[in-house]
Amino acid sequence: MKSIILSVFILCASELLATAQDDTLYVSDLHTIHIRFDSELEYVNLGDDVLIARIVDADKEFLAVKAKERFDYTTSIFCIETDGDIHSFPVRYSMKLDKQIIDTREHLPGLKPESFIVENEHYETAIFEKFKNGFFSELNKELYHIGCYGYGISITCDNIFYRNDSLYLVMQVTNKSAISYQFSEPRFAVESKKKSKRNLEYEKNIIPHRIYGDGKVQPEESVKIIACFDKITLIKKQVLRIYYYEINGQRNFILTISMNDINKAKRL
Repeated sequence: MKSIILSVFILCASELLATAQDDTLYVSDLHTIHIRFDSELEYVNLGDDVLIARIVDADKEFLAVKAKERFDYTTSIFCIETDGDIHSFPVRYSMKLDKQIIDTREHLPGLKPESFIVENEHYETAIFEKFKNGFFSELNKELYHIGCYGYGISITCDNIFYRNDSLYLVMQVTNKSAISYQFSEPRFAVESKKKSKRNLEYEKNIIPHRIYGDGKVQPEESVKIIACFDKITLIKKQVLRIYYYEINGQRNFILTISMNDINKAKRL
């Protein structure tokens, strides 16, 4: 009987260990990771003072985490959302981060990681109804100098315009590689034009009112990403950077938009 109980205990412990390893967060003192939750965070507890964390001001559903210094043991982060969901993450240090955005919503039923639609119910819907009817696809490409390229993938910003004091970005992801490209919801940040590697990755996150698009591009195909924001004005030496991270891959991109392109955007 004792041997049976011991065997069951070892089996359960092994399963718990496997789960913990799958859920482990890896942090660095060089870069910041961002964790996205389904609702706003109500409580955050760090298991050790080697970690730094803050709830992102613009959207309290995001937690920015970074290591103060290198460490060689497992610590933890404990979070409670306003809807009552509880999260506990084992945390370890790593020089190389495979993921810099962790989306806890991927485990929720009904979520499709290959597509995203973010909406604010108090925001106007008319122009996005036009999107469904091909409004954005019919816009002529007016910008040719904003883009990033690599691995057979190109990401460009084709249009920037204001409407009712809201800023719209129309971007396109084109896949000329032999395999599909799947990416998480893009991250937007206003940053200094030049930044030190020791700084936090984002100076100020910008959360769109709405973002429409498919997050998966098949070979020889293109998709459009349309994002809408409150009016943005950049000062000298600031840029808007857009981060695209491949899901389960290393084809990551940074699209940089200059102060002049934002501040001199036309009106529709």
